[in-house]
Amino acid sequence: MGPKKLQKPMEYGGFLKSVKEMAKLLPEQNEKWSFSTHSFRRAGAQLYYQMGIGLEKIMAFGRWTSSAIWLYLGDIPAWDFHKEVGV
Repeated sequence: MGPKKLQKPMEYGGFLKSVKEMAKLLPEQNEKWSFSTHSFRRAGAQLYYQMGIGLEKIMAFGRWTSSAIWLYLGDIPAWDFHKEVGV
């Protein structure tokens, strides 16, 4: 048996198409929902935050250098924000 054929990485357009197709499989569609490749960036930041990973590390993972990260963490309960900012 010869060497395995290497597959090309998925390009942005193909990945976006896959995300949109998977979203169609959700049991309840909501017209306000918008899925894109950016959905993974937001979900990843929120998951790391909920796992207790520090804000500085999450910012480094996502290459955030400003307070824009709070836009991605917007669905985290308010009590979590208070922990982070010391309010």
